[in-house]
Amino acid sequence: MASKTFSVLAVLLAGFTQSPAFALSESNFLSEYKSEVISVCGQKSNKEEKMSCLVSAGSNLEAFRLASEDVRFSGVIKDCRTHQENRSNKNPRVALSECVAMQVNLIQEHPYPDLRRLIFELDSLRSNWLSNCLSSGRNGHSSCLRKKEMEFNRFWSFYLSDSVTVVKEQTIKNCLYSDGRPNDFLLINKCIGIN
Repeated sequence: MASKTFSVLAVLLAGFTQSPAFALSESNFLSEYKSEVISVCGQKSNKEEKMSCLVSAGSNLEAFRLASEDVRFSGVIKDCRTHQENRSNKNPRVALSECVAMQVNLIQEHPYPDLRRLIFELDSLRSNWLSNCLSSGRNGHSSCLRKKEMEFNRFWSFYLSDSVTVVKEQTIKNCLYSDGRPNDFLLINKCIGIN
C-alpha cells in the first residue's frame, strides 16, 4: 500500500509544486503533508477507503493551491492557520488543508459565504458559553456547555445544508447579531426557524 499511496500522492503533489504562487517556504509543507496523508490514509480499513482518503487529500491540496493563487481566497490560509494553532492535532497539515478546502468551497459554492467565518469564532463562543454556564450557578455546567455546542452544531449543519437558501441572508445575520441573542444559538435557531 505504501508504494501505491506514494505514487498516487506524488502525482497529486507534482502539479502543486509547479504553482508560481507557491512559496519556497511552503516546500517543507508538501513533504510533511505527504507523510501525514500516508499515515492517515494508511489507517483506513480497506482499499476503497484508502483511495477515497487519497482523493480527498488531493482535492484538499488543490484547494490549498487555489487559495494561495487566487485573490478571491486571500486570507483563507492565514485564517485556517490561526484557527489551527490552538489545536493539538496529530496531523496539522492535513487539518489545515481540510480547513482551507472547506473555506474555499464555501466561498465558491455557498449562497451566503460571508457567514463562513463563524466557525473561526467557535473557541471564543465556547469560552463565553462556559462562562455563562458557570455563572448560572448550576452544577451541571458540562451539560449546559454540551447543549450550547449542540445548538451551534444545529445552526452550522443548517448553514451547510441546502435548506439555508429558504432563509434570506439578512434574516440570518439579524438573528445572529441581535443584542438580545448574543451567542445563544438556541434563540438564534428559533429566530431563524431552524427546527
